[in-house]
Amino acid sequence: MLKIRYLILLVFLSCSTNNSKNRIDYFENILGEKKSEVLTKTVNEFESKLLDYYQTSDLKIAYYEYFKDISEANYDFAKTFGENWFREISDSFQAVHLEQDIILRPFDVKNIKGVYAPIYVYYHDDGTVDTTNYSDEDIIPIVRSQENISTDSLINRIWSTIDYNLFGKWFKALNSVKANDSIIINYLEFARLSGIVSDAIEANYFLYIDPDINDYFVKRIILVGFLY
Repeated sequence: MLKIRYLILLVFLSCSTNNSKNRIDYFENILGEKKSEVLTKTVNEFESKLLDYYQTSDLKIAYYEYFKDISEANYDFAKTFGENWFREISDSFQAVHLEQDIILRPFDVKNIKGVYAPIYVYYHDDGTVDTTNYSDEDIIPIVRSQENISTDSLINRIWSTIDYNLFGKWFKALNSVKANDSIIINYLEFARLSGIVSDAIEANYFLYIDPDINDYFVKRIILVGFLY
């Protein structure tokens, strides 16, 4: 009887492991090989810096100290881990067009029938580029002309605005593996409804839900959240 239970347990664990690996493979296939490699490298470097900064060998402690610091103070990611490293991350993400798959930065600003709208650029893996005006106000923030603000100030505000690229491969890849994963489901819904929020809000959220920081997807969601 014990042998049967042991065999059942082995089968269950094997299925769980295979399911997890299948999800990761599917995610990385959609995101792209180079982008997945850059993201994994950055996660590993980030965790190494966390352990060094908080002088601990326990990764969970390091993450939670980091969450607490961000939630309690005006915390600067780049200054804490080094401006050079932060710049290297940005360069490596841009080199494989990973940043463009996560966030949108305005390429241009146009007045379309009284509405000032940001124009965005999307890079495809085959090297082609699309310049697109997203006019769906539920997804991309569009700032209308206001009487109490000058046109120049309004346009400058739009130029400095970034938002999640909900059409990019980062979100497409997460959507493909979100089934029965409450953290991914909540993250996607939060990104859709709220866009980019402050680091303090994200830190308090992670402290509240107590995520498994050894989870492949959790690690990447945390990193991307604090990078942007």
